[in-house]
Order: sequence, then C-alpha cells, then structure tokens
Amino acid sequence: MEVCTKKQERWQRARQAVLRSLAPTAVMAVLWLVLGWVRSAGIQLAVLWPLYFLTGALNGLSGSTLGGAVGKTLLLVMLNSFIKGVVVRSRGADGRRKNFWQQFKADASNALLARIPQFFNLKKLWKAGSLAAAGCGGLGLAAAILVYPFLTGDGSFVNSMVCVALCVSIFGQLARQRGLLIALLNLLLARRGGRTLDRQPLELFFTGTAVGMAASVVISLTQSLPVAGDYIWFALARVLPVILAVASLAAIFWAQLDKVMRKSSRGAALADRARSAGAAFTAAHTKADNAVSAAAAAAKNAAKRKKEGEEQ
Repeated sequence: MEVCTKKQERWQRARQAVLRSLAPTAVMAVLWLVLGWVRSAGIQLAVLWPLYFLTGALNGLSGSTLGGAVGKTLLLVMLNSFIKGVVVRSRGADGRRKNFWQQFKADASNALLARIPQFFNLKKLWKAGSLAAAGCGGLGLAAAILVYPFLTGDGSFVNSMVCVALCVSIFGQLARQRGLLIALLNLLLARRGGRTLDRQPLELFFTGTAVGMAASVVISLTQSLPVAGDYIWFALARVLPVILAVASLAAIFWAQLDKVMRKSSRGAALADRARSAGAAFTAAHTKADNAVSAAAAAAKNAAKRKKEGEEQ
C-alpha cells in the first residue's frame, strides 16, 4: 500500500509539473511560430528585435538547425524553471497566494541585478591560488565559447539570449546550491563515494562556463563590426577557446606533475630519514651487543680469577 501511495504521489507531482509548464510552453511556441513567420515573410521592424532576442525565435532559422533547437529547448526549460520557482514562492506560509506579479518582478530583479556579477563565484576562479584551479575555470570558459555558436545556430547577437539565460542560471544554482547542475554534481559525488572526486574543480568548471556564456554575448557583437567583423569573430569564437583549452590542460597537467614531484621528494626525504634512523638504531644495537658481550666477558674473567684464587 505504501509503495502504491508513493507512486501515486510521484505521478501527481509529475502531472502538476506538466500542467504548470503547459501555459509558458504554449505561449513560447506561439511566439516562435509568429515571429518566425514574420521573419520569413521579410518584414523588418525595429520593434521586433527585442522580441527576437528575448524569445530566441530565430534560433535555428539560419545556421545549425539542430543547435538552434537545442538552444530553444534550454531556453524553454530555464523559463519554466523560473516560472515554477515564482509560483512556488508566491504561496505564503498559510497556503494563500501572494501577488504573482510582485513576486515575478522581485525574482526577475534578483536574477538580473544580484546574480549576473556574482563576485563570490568569480573569485572561485582564483581563490584556490593554484594552476589547477585556473585550469578548471579556463576549461569551462573555453567549453562555453566553443559551444555557443552551436546553441545560437549562427553565433549572432540576436540569438544569444540562451547564453544570457545559461549564465544567470548557472550562477544562481552555484549561489543557492540548488538546481539541476547541483543535483547532478551531488549524484556524481554520491556514486563516487564523495572521496575520490573533489567538488571544487567541478564548481570552478561550472563558474568558468557561466563566465564563458557571458563572454559569448560580447563576442557575438563582433559579427556586426563593419571592418573585419567575421575574421575577429572567428578568432574569438573558434581560435581563442582552443588556445584556452590547451593552456588550461597544460596548467592542470603541470599542477598534477608538481604535486606528484612534491610527494615523491617528500617520500624520498622520509625514506632518507628512515634509513638514517635505521642506521642509528643498528649502530646503537651493535653498541649494546658489544657492551653486553664485554660485560659478559668481564664477568666470566672475574669468576675465573675468583675460582683460581680459591684453589690457591
């Protein structure tokens, strides 16, 4: 009976989650269809560009269709997660609903103003003060810049809202220690026993990824430069992350090599100390044996002399 009750509760929660996500998903789908049709019809209006940017409606219409679809899916998931959090927090302790729009504005202000800088998380990139820490953050930065053209479809600024959303989402999850990334991290740590896998490098990697997503929005602006914009974008979006990845891997390798060398030198020093202690112990043991032998010989000679004296 308890198993059936738990299954029913899970199905009920899943059904509520689907129903809660149905409205924003339908609204976004309609916006994507309408804005995509307007774009395909050749209608160029300046007022539509903010909608293109905020909804990611043009993702996949040019460039990589698969990447645009993945970017839209991520954007929709993060939107549903944000709205779900607003709905949950809009309920008071007594179960009554608060003002939804006031809670929405408060959460939006918190997300946009309080979590984009994330100085605490940015400090994680150099807080450890080691090459390994910088390498983990650099790998996340390089991975984010490399994947951003795929998620946006063509790497343009108008399609980079998914990068902004990922940046805010990752920073928010690291700050609150809740969310999909943190759940996956905890699951991975639990499966590895929490001992053989260090949590800090993974958090540094995610922090570097969030910084890379923010940097990708700036890089996307270089496409519209009048002079050599395509070449500058290619250098920043394709060449720079490869250099960063190689440098980060070299830093991690060098840090691990230095750690091994320190352990080996420390082990060699301990071995020398052990050998010295062993030699000192052997010398002391030899001296003790010689002293015992000398004492035994002296006692034997004394007994012999005493016996000879008695015979005389």
